[in-house]
Amino acid sequence: MLEAALDLARLVQEQNGVTWSDTAAVDKYIVRLQTAVERLSRENNKLASYHAQIRDKVIHCHFDNKFSHDQTAKMIRAHKPGAEIYGLYLVLESEAFK
Repeated sequence: MLEAALDLARLVQEQNGVTWSDTAAVDKYIVRLQTAVERLSRENNKLASYHAQIRDKVIHCHFDNKFSHDQTAKMIRAHKPGAEIYGLYLVLESEAFK
């Protein structure tokens, strides 16, 4: 996601090379901006979804089992929710969310 944000920032900096009198260049620049914004939005939504999944699994462990914070952390590492969270981590890592 950082790469997508940096790409968008670079595009914004390039606006100085675009003049309003060259409508073809303006249209091309707008398309590039829209593409960059859509990419950043998709990656943000994906990351937010993974975050929500992990949050829900942690909350489920904590409240359903009425464990303390330390007990919840140990359970997450040792049991199914921990494996699921670790699986989500691996997906994020494979998609370059590091």
